[in-house]
Amino acid sequence: MRLILASNSPRRKKILTDLGIDFEVVPSNYDEKLADDIFSYEKIEDLATQKCLDVVRRVDKNSLVLAADTVVVFHNKILGKPHSKEEAFEMLNRCKAILIRLLLQLAELTRKQIVLRQLQQPVMSDLPPGRMR
Repeated sequence: MRLILASNSPRRKKILTDLGIDFEVVPSNYDEKLADDIFSYEKIEDLATQKCLDVVRRVDKNSLVLAADTVVVFHNKILGKPHSKEEAFEMLNRCKAILIRLLLQLAELTRKQIVLRQLQQPVMSDLPPGRMR
């Protein structure tokens, strides 16, 4: 069985490589735009699942597809991906000294079943602007 990573994320590639796992990359073409920025577990679960389904339709039936979606939630709103260093700095500064939730939704899919795993990690952003743990 082949493992397919449904992502071009350098971090996800590095994690699998560091674990010594053989995998192929087949990025998802699923449009990740959300109707709104209000947080719900269902939205993130759906994003990961849809990305997984997009890829599973394009690979052979003996493949295991791994897709994930990660969001940062601040005051129950999903913060989108920053489009510049300045925007990233502003987002981090806004979250400074506030407990935020980092949610990673994994979806593993074969043609026979789908398994969802939710990893939730509280992150304290209490460092001076420009520094991250």
